[in-house]
Amino acid sequence: MANVIKIGIDLGTTNTVVCVLNQGKLTCLKFWGRETLPSVIYVESNGEIVVGANAVSRGEHEPNNCIKYSKTHMGNLKKNWMIEGLVFTPTDVAAVILKTVRDAVFARLQLTQEDVIEAVITVPFYFTPPQINETKKAGEQAQLIVTHIIAEPIAVAVSALAQLNIEKKLKRLFILDMRENKYDINVLQVNKAANSYKILGTVEDLELGWESFEQILFAYILNIFKDGTGINLDTLEKSGLEHSEYQQLRQILLYKVQEAKAELVEEDEAHIFVVIDLFSGKSYQLEAIITRELFNQLCQPLYDKIKYKFTELITNINYTASEKGRVILIGEMCYVVGIYDYLNIYFEEPVLFSHADDDVDVVARGACIVANNSTLLQTLKK
Repeated sequence: MANVIKIGIDLGTTNTVVCVLNQGKLTCLKFWGRETLPSVIYVESNGEIVVGANAVSRGEHEPNNCIKYSKTHMGNLKKNWMIEGLVFTPTDVAAVILKTVRDAVFARLQLTQEDVIEAVITVPFYFTPPQINETKKAGEQAQLIVTHIIAEPIAVAVSALAQLNIEKKLKRLFILDMRENKYDINVLQVNKAANSYKILGTVEDLELGWESFEQILFAYILNIFKDGTGINLDTLEKSGLEHSEYQQLRQILLYKVQEAKAELVEEDEAHIFVVIDLFSGKSYQLEAIITRELFNQLCQPLYDKIKYKFTELITNINYTASEKGRVILIGEMCYVVGIYDYLNIYFEEPVLFSHADDDVDVVARGACIVANNSTLLQTLKK
């Protein structure tokens, strides 16, 4: 007799996560040792398709054979990529990624070809019907039975409330998501007992997220490097270096910036120190202290934009601090002081849910809960 496995998939712009209910426990599967599967494909010269982390690394050397961020084009029937004689639409790329997910589930759970996988896949709240239809089509191309497509904020709410075991009604539940390269806030009205999750309002910015903060700090460090070496790493042409040298130097500095950014979430300052080979028999020692005050000054334009978007939302839904709404924070950048302190103005208890280990899989977990709860699934289908 065939087994029916019900899974939740967060088909992300940057990364994809899958969650399964295995022996009564929600489990997010790893891909070659990673918590996530990068939503990237790379096409070899012989037409072989590579997916995930290996696609990312190979694409660094041959970017023209690599497809990233295809989800941003989902539903655009005119968009396609031609690589090594093969043509890919955004739906095709999503199907390749979802097929990799399906194969991982089969391998991890030791399924047979008779077994079937039913999937709930999440999409951004702003996705249009054509985008939703193409997402479902991608799942079907990957040999998944797509039982439902749900909005990401609903999946987050389901996951968070299940983990916290909150049964009461929530008149205003805010979800601030700053994972990947996006920023969005959704407001829901939740009645968990009735399986009711209604989105009241949303604001989003697809060009504002953790990567935006990273790029501002990266530009600051590149200026220090230029002042100390005379080498401008803003572009390959300006650097005067070979392509491999240019990429190597930028990657070294970017890695240090990412370490510092993560450190500043919890610490008052971050220390950047690195000795770099300049390919000319010389080396350069870069050292910088990034205080939280400096970081906030550099990122003030981003804070202003975030505050403007948030103010716009609460105005649209007529929310006041006296209503004592609750908020779910997802993504480490939510805890940067400039954002966290601002939220304290509007919420008596600003953090309802979020932990570094949960941020990656919170959407997929919610989708998996929905997939395995027939009553909730039917309610959300209405």
